[in-house]
Amino acid sequence: MTTITLLVGVVVLALAALWLVSLVDVLTKPDHYRNGTQLIWVLVLLLSGPVGAVLYQWLGPVRLHVLVDDTPPPDRRARREAIANPWSEEARP
Repeated sequence: MTTITLLVGVVVLALAALWLVSLVDVLTKPDHYRNGTQLIWVLVLLLSGPVGAVLYQWLGPVRLHVLVDDTPPPDRRARREAIANPWSEEARP
């Protein structure tokens, strides 16, 4: 077995795994997409194979950091001295 044949086999297996993971992701998340709907992404994955899987991972799902709201509650504000120098003695509660 030549090195190129082995490399091609590894790439094909990686793309097949990415396609399968993308398809399972589409089928288990019915409404978390930036572009398109679940039906559109299923059709893209089934009709275009690994290229569709790469497109789905790049354009499709909403990532966790988009869903997380890390703003503080309205009744809490950060103290200015804690932001300016978090290691100072005055900044500790």
